[in-house]
Formats: sequence, structure tokens, C-alpha cells
Amino acid sequence: MHILFALAERELETITVYFSTAMLDMILYMEQEWDTLVASIGSGTLPDWEGIDHVREYLEVATSSSSQVPPLRCPRRSIASLPSAS
Repeated sequence: MHILFALAERELETITVYFSTAMLDMILYMEQEWDTLVASIGSGTLPDWEGIDHVREYLEVATSSSSQVPPLRCPRRSIASLPSAS
């Protein structure tokens, strides 16, 4: 859910994590769910994810204003194709 709002935030400049594995997991998840994330941001609605029913009405108010965001594009580069740090 955090990545959905992070992608929709035009002014986002920094993402801070305590463990690098958390960042890697976020990037991998974003890559897997890219089409869903982009569609949700474009439509201003939340995806049908499990476990958010109790907060959906509050979060959808926040996403409805993000429908003004221009379309997102992804070069479709896999994380596996990135150079290793070794």
C-alpha cells in the first residue's frame, strides 16, 4: 500500500528504509504489480487487495486527488538485469 501512495506522490524525493532487503522487496513487489499500481493511480481507486476493507473508505479519499497525475511509464527492465554491486 505504501508504494501505491509513494508512486502517486509527485513531490516524493526520498524513501528511507532501515534494511536494504526492505527496499529490494519493495522494488520487486512494484515490478510484479506495476500494471495494477499504474491503473489504480490513473483511476484514483484502490486495487482489490485483501486486508484493506476496514480502511478503504479513508484511503480512497486520498487516492481520488491523485487522478490528476500524468500516466506513469516503466522501461520494463527487470531487477535481475541490473548490474550487481559485487
